Amino acid sequence: MKKKMFFALIALVLFFSCTHTNPAASNGNNNSGGGGHDTNLLIASTITRQDTGSTTGQVLYSVILRTVSPNAALLGADVTVSGPGGTFTLNDAYSMGQYSYAFGGTNTPANYYQFNKSYTVTVTENGQTFTQAGNAVGDVTVAADGSSASWLYTGNMNQVNIGGPSSQVQIGPPVSSPVNITGSGVYNQGTGTYTIMVTVIQETIGAFSGSSSGSTFLIEDIQSATVNK
Repeated sequence: MKKKMFFALIALVLFFSCTHTNPAASNGNNNSGGGGHDTNLLIASTITRQDTGSTTGQVLYSVILRTVSPNAALLGADVTVSGPGGTFTLNDAYSMGQYSYAFGGTNTPANYYQFNKSYTVTVTENGQTFTQAGNAVGDVTVAADGSSASWLYTGNMNQVNIGGPSSQVQIGPPVSSPVNITGSGVYNQGTGTYTIMVTVIQETIGAFSGSSSGSTFLIEDIQSATVNK
């Protein structure tokens, strides 16, 4: 199940160019003071909590940095995530502009992703600092009979995926809580095991003021349940 948690991260890495650049070369629009300003810097930040099957409470902090022109991974930046659990420095372990910090399994303290609490991502490169904050969404409940799903703290790109014996049904995005799963008709497939995957997502496009307008900040809670019909 750990692989599921990293699928978006891996896909982004494959998409980005393997060309590397140093922070000092990334910026054509420097300011000497105040907030950072580098519209050539593209930041893709994700904070994920995943509680699916045998994967219980895994948390991943991920930030991918690249320059817009040339399309290249940005190395050597300082990246942190701060929240109720403290401040964590993200590492670019493979020198690909992919900065991450993962907390695994059942030993992950809840405050590394604490619902409705604020988390701040800070990126410092070439002496400039870019920040973005957001509250952790989610806290999902799926009815024991699979009839509905709900969550306490909503996002703006929520979706529910239900996989049955012969086909899948997707509700949203977006969709609001509560979700009437029975009303989707998915259970018309008949007897069998159904997997319900609920993803509550808050996505901000144009995040990290002063960076590229395409920069994003995403915070999400992914939870699943199975029911037999």
